[in-house]
Amino acid sequence: MAVSKNVDLYASKRMGIFFPGFPSYLTGQCVSLVKWYLGEMCGVKDWQSARGHAKDFGDTLVKQHIAVKVPARQRKRGDIVVWKQDGGGYGHIGVLLSGDRVFEENVHLKGVKTAVYGGNVVSPSMTNLFNASWRRGLPTVYRVSTYVENIPKPVKKKVVTKPAPAVSTPPVVHVPEEAVPAINWAEENNKLLKQLLALLQGLVDKINGIFK
Repeated sequence: MAVSKNVDLYASKRMGIFFPGFPSYLTGQCVSLVKWYLGEMCGVKDWQSARGHAKDFGDTLVKQHIAVKVPARQRKRGDIVVWKQDGGGYGHIGVLLSGDRVFEENVHLKGVKTAVYGGNVVSPSMTNLFNASWRRGLPTVYRVSTYVENIPKPVKKKVVTKPAPAVSTPPVVHVPEEAVPAINWAEENNKLLKQLLALLQGLVDKINGIFK
């Protein structure tokens, strides 16, 4: 996992230092800075392995399928830049930052402090312009596929929500109530009264027959 969000932030926290070398006599050499970049920002497992001098470093990365060569005009932040004719025949290498700047070390410019490691006089990490006039030869640009900003981001699939099937509501059937005939309560009362009077009359007749 990358230690910084991008190489600009990575470089800003590592200015003015001498990157440790593998082996140690390579401390402060330009290839050492790039090795640390590969390990800390690109997740390359064997980042400390030897890959030749600076002039050969990028081509070795291509052979190992770690990087691909890209036209210099298509360069972008995070790319590795090699000047094969620079560095006294050994070449020079650095990492491209935004603003066409290069994060590099062991660049001998006037007024830059130096140190001695492994018998070599080296200068610390710094940034300089990609097209600085003191550079020698044409640059070759390499792009590391596993650099944090080059890793393809997963595409979020758009979830299409299908509308729920319409539920048909059964029609409300109005069942007509059966017609109930209207009751003539006055007539019914008269009938009941007549029946009651008839019963009473019958009862009276029976009583009269007993006492005769």
